[in-house]
Amino acid sequence: MRWILAGLALLAAPWAAAQITVIPSDPHPRTPITLSVLAGCGSITSSAINQGTITLSFVPANACVTLPPSHITIGLLAAGTYTVKVVDVTNPTAPPIVTTTFQVTAPPSVPASDQRWLAALAVLLVLAALFALGRG
Repeated sequence: MRWILAGLALLAAPWAAAQITVIPSDPHPRTPITLSVLAGCGSITSSAINQGTITLSFVPANACVTLPPSHITIGLLAAGTYTVKVVDVTNPTAPPIVTTTFQVTAPPSVPASDQRWLAALAVLLVLAALFALGRG
């Protein structure tokens, strides 16, 4: 019985530490998005984006070797909420190995709220005032 439990633990171990990390952690529509996926023994073979769902296809390896995380470049996404799921292509009816949700938020649309723009505007106002006073 002990050997059966040990075997089951070994089979479950590759997916126990599965995780998805979104890079950058606070994505905006103007920054490309990369997903770092640690899904156990195997590799990500393809990705598909359908509205708010990003599906990553995972193919398990025959021999379990600990692999570094896969980095998948998604690119630019519109503002909104996205769900990422990693699915085992050899067992399509199984639940996803790992899922996560992240939000792409739009940056402020008013450029004057950026401190650099405010500093440039202040310098221009000072120069315009000096020019106007010098002509008077």
